[in-house]
Amino acid sequence: VKQCLLNLMSNANKFTSQGKVSLTVERDADASVVFHVSDTGLGMTQEQLARLFQAFTQADASTTKRFGGTGLGLAITRHFCAALGGDISVESTLGAGSTFTIRLPDRQEPLAAKKPAEPTSSRSLPTILVVDDDATARDLLTRTLENKGYHVVAARHGLEALALARQHRQNAITLDVMMPQLDGWSVLRQLKEDDELRNIPVIMVTILNERALAIPLGAAELLTKPIDRQRLTALMTQYCGASSETTVLIIEDDSATRELLCRCVSGAGYKAETAINGRDGLDWIAENPAPDLILLDLMMPNLDGFGFLRELRKRRAYDHLPVIIVTAKDLSEEDIRKLKEFMADIITKDHDYLEELVTIMRQCLNPSAADAVQAH
Repeated sequence: VKQCLLNLMSNANKFTSQGKVSLTVERDADASVVFHVSDTGLGMTQEQLARLFQAFTQADASTTKRFGGTGLGLAITRHFCAALGGDISVESTLGAGSTFTIRLPDRQEPLAAKKPAEPTSSRSLPTILVVDDDATARDLLTRTLENKGYHVVAARHGLEALALARQHRQNAITLDVMMPQLDGWSVLRQLKEDDELRNIPVIMVTILNERALAIPLGAAELLTKPIDRQRLTALMTQYCGASSETTVLIIEDDSATRELLCRCVSGAGYKAETAINGRDGLDWIAENPAPDLILLDLMMPNLDGFGFLRELRKRRAYDHLPVIIVTAKDLSEEDIRKLKEFMADIITKDHDYLEELVTIMRQCLNPSAADAVQAH
């Protein structure tokens, strides 16, 4: 709920240069809790409203250049609302503003999870949690992974998966999307909201190629059925070698983008730390052990990305600390030259930048395993 409201309030504030933004909450006749986020901003046409909740889409093509953003926020918000048993709707008048309405049930009845039996396999092996309601698919994944030397714990549905995840320490999870009671997206959401579980790499398994949705929601990767066994093995080699003690520092002033990057980092099995601008980032580095990697926005108040890099590279201990620039800024040749001098990789915030970011993070933090995954 918090992330849904943050996304809506952030958008409303972004597109309202004058006027006001308001949040109201009420309980309606059928005991639902209703949130209204209203603004007096740009507003939208009916044509723009029709494509508003599509991933990587914003109301107007010029919006990205003017305001930045990925166009993912509303698609993710709609998914979260559905996972909570609710829905989201919008009313808008061009030039007069918009009102987004989230309607959620007052409470969700808890479903009792069957207490899982303690597995008898060796605990010295890397452990994979396999989650699939289809017995054939579950057994196939289990045999494949056991033949490669992994200890497998299997769950038949989402509730059992959450119970097992909390009972055991998995190195990775394979998670089917289409399941009864609690689907894979809902399980993924709960895993990423749990501080003790959020850094476990989760590989979504589904018939459809929904990687563009899976990565922003915090999944490490997505495999389509039928499963490519070589790619599965390569992914397990990579993620079972990833350490949750590997730290990635995210320096980004926009809260929605910062949360999105945190999900990508934790989804890959790394520990995410955050700073809200360059000065805050330098303070974090001064007070903590050096991170293994930095994700850096360029356009920030107090101290921008260029200033941060200039100060960082003055400190001999951080000469070769890897930095990935993640920016929506149109870079000039001079900008690119400066960034290359600071030994920084550059990713532009376009429609598929999160997928590229995951790949480059892997190459920086675990190059041999990343090469194995790319080969498949």
